[in-house]
Amino acid sequence: MMQSFCRNILLVCLAVICMASCRRPQSDESFVLSSKAAEMGGYIFDVDMADSLCTYDMSFYARVDHPRNKETELQDYPMYLVWTSPSGTMRALTVYMDMTAATSPTYFSKQIVIPFMEDVVPEEFGMWQLKVSANEVLSDLGLRGLGLVVKRNTH
Repeated sequence: MMQSFCRNILLVCLAVICMASCRRPQSDESFVLSSKAAEMGGYIFDVDMADSLCTYDMSFYARVDHPRNKETELQDYPMYLVWTSPSGTMRALTVYMDMTAATSPTYFSKQIVIPFMEDVVPEEFGMWQLKVSANEVLSDLGLRGLGLVVKRNTH
């Protein structure tokens, strides 16, 4: 009798621990290769902003082959963004990214992290889509791909 009681308590404790550890990650990351973006007509990201209790921080990251003698062409590079809301409303904007700010350069390539938006509260909660278009010149300058990091902030 005592043995089954102890076993039941142990099972309940394990179940509580398992439920507590099955928490959603604080951030989502996705990366699109330049070759795939060419097929899709741009870098397309699904952005989950369904949690109404959070604000969201977003950063782009890229891996760029070292463009010999072309550093200035990567400074203030225009990228065209189209946001599509869960209800289908579209919003377009242009942002200028400084692709020269490398975080971990090597001789052959560098990784770039570009903070994009902070403490975003979406006008609609749900799954958004972000399409990023860049001039083909960017891939000629060595862009391997573009990624998006979306971090959830709970306040």
